[in-house]
Amino acid sequence: MAPLFFASSKQLQEETKMEGSPKHLRELINERNMLKT
Repeated sequence: MAPLFFASSKQLQEETKMEGSPKHLRELINERNMLKT
C-alpha cells in the first residue's frame, strides 16, 4: 500500500503542478491522509 500511495501522491504532485492550485492540492492531500488513517 505504501508504494501505491507514494506513486499516487507523486502523480498527484504532477497533476497539481499543471493545475497550479495549492488549495486543490491541500484538499487532495487531506483526503489521502483520511484514507491512510
